[in-house]
Amino acid sequence: MQTENLETLLEGFTPDPNSKYGLSVQKALFVARQLQQRAIELQTPAEKRQQAELDRMLQTPSDKATLAQMTDQAFRTNDPHRAVEHLIHILDVQGVPRFFSPWDRTLMKGFQSFGSYMPGVALPLVKDHMQKETANVILPGEKELLTGHLRERTQEGVRMNVNFLGEAILSEAESERRLAIPAQLAVAGDRGGVHQDLDALLANLSAGPRAHCRDTLRPPRTPDPHG
Repeated sequence: MQTENLETLLEGFTPDPNSKYGLSVQKALFVARQLQQRAIELQTPAEKRQQAELDRMLQTPSDKATLAQMTDQAFRTNDPHRAVEHLIHILDVQGVPRFFSPWDRTLMKGFQSFGSYMPGVALPLVKDHMQKETANVILPGEKELLTGHLRERTQEGVRMNVNFLGEAILSEAESERRLAIPAQLAVAGDRGGVHQDLDALLANLSAGPRAHCRDTLRPPRTPDPHG
């Protein structure tokens, strides 16, 4: 943050001599409140609606689990029949997430009842709707689009923390492809953080066989012949 912007944010700040926090902490808290208030003022109606949905989701842990299963499991296959079958099964077992808007709940219930009759039509409609709803927090993963976005944010002085979606890699080929992604971003010049879950990098990783998993993640070191 530039010095002049920080000074502007600190306008009106008055230290509290009775506070348990030091002067630096008081200033940081004051600036944080200013930024939060400004962010609220700049929210569009669509962002406010989505924020309300996220607030409702955070209050219902089971809905978070349902959403994770829908986005990370149901859409993994390219076969629309299997994807629809999987998604309907999730909705049958978990129920339609309650944090969805009335229209989204109606859409999901209609899909739950009739999606299997026309999977080639129903699935793209649901996927397109969910992608639009999450477009401001879930970025496209294609290399050109993602690295271009990261470069623009870097030029603006914004550090991005990228967390790649996708779990439970089953093939070695997919594992190798996933392992190459962080390196590609590093070459692209991004200065933010890149995070990837271990089970999205290594094929068939399970917490059950601890010794096997340990050796897979950290192969035994070859003894040094020179001691």
